[in-house]
Amino acid sequence: MSQSVSGFGPVAFLSADGARMISLPLASLYFDAAGDIQVHDGWVSTADKPVLLAWLKRLVQRQMLAPGKKPAPEPAMKLTAAKGGLQGNRTSVVVAAAGADTVDITVTMTDVYEAIQLADLDTVLDASGGLLRVQDIPAAAGDVQPGDVPANGDPPTWSVGDYVLKLRRSTQANLVTVTLGNVSGLQEDAIFTLVAEWKKTVSGVDLAGMAGLAAEFNYAVKITAPDGDYKLPRPGTVNLSGGRAPTEPLPAGATLFAGD
Repeated sequence: MSQSVSGFGPVAFLSADGARMISLPLASLYFDAAGDIQVHDGWVSTADKPVLLAWLKRLVQRQMLAPGKKPAPEPAMKLTAAKGGLQGNRTSVVVAAAGADTVDITVTMTDVYEAIQLADLDTVLDASGGLLRVQDIPAAAGDVQPGDVPANGDPPTWSVGDYVLKLRRSTQANLVTVTLGNVSGLQEDAIFTLVAEWKKTVSGVDLAGMAGLAAEFNYAVKITAPDGDYKLPRPGTVNLSGGRAPTEPLPAGATLFAGD
């Protein structure tokens, strides 16, 4: 029987390419039947896993991590970002108790661009691979106005200083909001923060409804059953991690766990 992990958490380590710090909650780890510390599937990429396991072994040797008193929680469902690359690392899943045997599940994808200059908007959005891209660049830019940016048309577009933004993928477009803040400067010289968010909640999910979540959230994540079958996830927040953007982008992932 596998055991839970107790000690100092979350556990942070440097990715295999040396480019990112990755942080994992203790719930993502467990001690297997042989007493070796492991990480549940879906939390780190294949490339990062050996680096993590070597670091975990050192933490165990230093007595910073140890087997917990309770059995390790069973996986309830596995999540993988719908697209490979860094975008998936900006995806979170919130599970809230809705009743004795039901939960509300919210999936959110969030892109935050801080201190972006209007003149660079097309380049920044194109490089990010995020929710938005520029559709039209005006001959002369207008001023950037702070606040929620209204959507126009179907599929929707958003106007930022007369630059017209559109979605990379137009499905479920009604779930996307765009907000501007921290605006300074005028026209092409304007500097601001842009936040784009896709958010969807499915309420009153019971065990029988778990299999249907894959279709509900397929814009943001792929949902599969762990070994065995789906289980009702316990309340909490999980952030997908491990997404990378090499020649072949790797999707971020995570695992939700069942209650005690």
